[in-house]
Amino acid sequence: MSCDSRAALRLMNICSHKGIRTWCERDVKKNRKKNGSKQNDSKWNGKAENFFIYSDDRKRLEEIADKCMIDIRIAENKTLRTGLLGNRKRISILLGVLLFLLFVYWESGYVWYIEIDGCEDYTSEEIADLIEMEYPCYGHRKKSIDLSELTDMLTDNLGEICWASCSISGTKLTVALKESVDVFTVPEDGRPCDLVATMDCTIYSLVASAGTPVASVGDEVKKGDTLISGTVNIYNDDSEVVDTVFVPASGEIYGLCDVEYRDVVESELQEKETTDRKVNKVDIKIGRRVFTPYKTAASDGSYDLSAEEKRLHIGDMYFPLSVNIERKVFYKVNTRKLTDKEQKDRLNQHLHVYIGKMQEKGVQIVRKNVIITNESGEASAEGDISIRLPVAVPRYIDVNNTSGSEEVEPD
Repeated sequence: MSCDSRAALRLMNICSHKGIRTWCERDVKKNRKKNGSKQNDSKWNGKAENFFIYSDDRKRLEEIADKCMIDIRIAENKTLRTGLLGNRKRISILLGVLLFLLFVYWESGYVWYIEIDGCEDYTSEEIADLIEMEYPCYGHRKKSIDLSELTDMLTDNLGEICWASCSISGTKLTVALKESVDVFTVPEDGRPCDLVATMDCTIYSLVASAGTPVASVGDEVKKGDTLISGTVNIYNDDSEVVDTVFVPASGEIYGLCDVEYRDVVESELQEKETTDRKVNKVDIKIGRRVFTPYKTAASDGSYDLSAEEKRLHIGDMYFPLSVNIERKVFYKVNTRKLTDKEQKDRLNQHLHVYIGKMQEKGVQIVRKNVIITNESGEASAEGDISIRLPVAVPRYIDVNNTSGSEEVEPD
């Protein structure tokens, strides 16, 4: 409402007496910007004054104004609709934020990234292909994924893997693998378990700190054989079993085994020299669909392909959007002939690296019987390496189904 300022004061007093709520607009900066000139900031400037009322009180106010002979006019109607239209830019931003939060909430129930750790003999691509073929997880709801079943699948299909663990954080599935483990101790969760052999070997030493020893020093065992059982029988004075308890078996178990070793070094060494790099293909992956907006034609010359994948994520919250950039790395091959000493040095270097990788896994070298020969220009190293290493991993016991001796791999 707009009227003379003195009349406005009188009218507001009457409205207050009648229970009609009113309030003034004192936004001087707004008036200056609108009129383009400076105004007196004083409330009593003799000019028209604006004040506000609720629309429900409009008729009552008009009756009072007529009786008081005060001239009032409606300067502006402010409703929810006009407020929304006036702030439509802010509302669009707010709506976008809400839609994004709903999208994040919905997509957080799925697995959109699989991270594989601990690969040595196997590559991450081989593990990912196995998971996609035997137990698909990418793009599936997290509730539908049984981590214990996934772990069993990995240990059953990967002969070199002696231990696997799977976990989900955010939208990321992490698969951790081990081909050799350190000396096993009590599981962190305290679940009952047996200790089983990770490979075919001869027991070198066995010290049980919990559980019932099944194997003895000098025994030949196969992969998967129980070494220390988590099942403990309690006997009475007549050697009769009166009770059975299940404990997390623990101890230090080392085994001896021979590993065959063979390596060959040709007399001619071919070295690659990079000459150029070019982007070959760009793939955009949305969910399980792949789009290829850019791809080059076939190229002449020798080249290798290298790929780089960039994923949209916030911490462990990965979104179903990624960009894969494939590049062609062009090279030329330079060939040179190696001397006998260079061939021998390369064989010794390969053997040193091989032994170093085994020692990183906790393997102790007992005996090394490798002979280097050079015939017809080809140098080779052949023999066997006797090693001593920890050979026990946990295999959890399903105490609810002990009659069928069903066992559950660690998750």
